[in-house]
Amino acid sequence: MNKIVFKKKMRSFISICLLFFVLFPAAAQEQAPLDDLNQFVIENLQFPKGELSDGNKGRMILSLKINNEGLPDSVFVSQASTETFNAECMRVMELIIQNWRPSFLDDRAAGEEYLLVFSFSAQMGNSGFSDKYAQLERLIKKEKYEKAMALIDQKIEENPFYSDDYLTRSEIHRQMGNNEESQRDYMTARQLKKKILVNAEVTAFGMPRPPSSP
Repeated sequence: MNKIVFKKKMRSFISICLLFFVLFPAAAQEQAPLDDLNQFVIENLQFPKGELSDGNKGRMILSLKINNEGLPDSVFVSQASTETFNAECMRVMELIIQNWRPSFLDDRAAGEEYLLVFSFSAQMGNSGFSDKYAQLERLIKKEKYEKAMALIDQKIEENPFYSDDYLTRSEIHRQMGNNEESQRDYMTARQLKKKILVNAEVTAFGMPRPPSSP
């Protein structure tokens, strides 16, 4: 039997501990109000056990149409993943619609379409995870901008839907004197902030159980 750790992330690292699972602490985050859609997704999205193999990844993107009254109207699949990942995302999507509150829009306009991004990654054999955002913060404080740029480029390549990552890269570009690139990343961040309603990421880490004593 393996011990599995599930890490859920919504703009920053958040970890949860399930029954028989080991918790690895991540960056602290204040408890979100019950009306917060991000927190609602974090509490409900799970990593499908059938997909727990090393290096396994999946991403599903749903487009949610909001009517003029601020209520869900229809859902479209913008990007599909495996059948198992898709089923988990649709399960959470149904919960969102069933429990919908106007506050879920977070001051966004009604009558628009928004994206919900669900990402999954399994890293079996790892006992924990490396907090790349903490590494990035240290590099920026030490003004090691080239190394910081390489790290944030990697993060954006892995998941190009986090607006905060583009803001971070915009600032690094500014510090390096790359004004045009800085402005481009800033505008990308603004567009993502308006368009993406949810960007949820779940990572599973596994540790083999030590051999039993004879």
